[in-house]
Amino acid sequence: MMRMHIKSFFGQLVLTLFILTASSVAWSEQQIDTGLKGNWKVIACQLNTKWLADSIFREFRYNITADNRFYIENADLTFPNFMGGFPKSKTGKIVVDATATPHTIDLIPDEGPYKGKAFKGIYELDHDILKLNFAFPDKPRPTSFTAQQGEVYEVWQRIGS
Repeated sequence: MMRMHIKSFFGQLVLTLFILTASSVAWSEQQIDTGLKGNWKVIACQLNTKWLADSIFREFRYNITADNRFYIENADLTFPNFMGGFPKSKTGKIVVDATATPHTIDLIPDEGPYKGKAFKGIYELDHDILKLNFAFPDKPRPTSFTAQQGEVYEVWQRIGS
């Protein structure tokens, strides 16, 4: 009789843990979708420890979609020699882990010299302001929100609805 109660207890415990895990995954995916999805403009940019003039990036518009893709409008307006080629692709995939501390985000370009290579990054979302720091491919993921050598730190502001 005691064994049946123990089996029943452990069965309920496993079921409860499964439901809690599934709920937290669904919540995390919803948070990523509603938090990062949308249109953004770059309002500040630091490359390799140097703050860039806004004339270099002020026309950049990122669109992050629910299917974890990014699209950049006006990417052709970059100054490739100065910008160091970030990310040199108008489209790509995004991989996000909102459970990591700090949250991680990787941009994987569809084209250009970095096609298929991850720009490993971290991000912090505060309402309609998104801070991101990315390392160029083959560099370690940043650990703070300031660009070191081989990194690009950007601040984005949500635009539109």
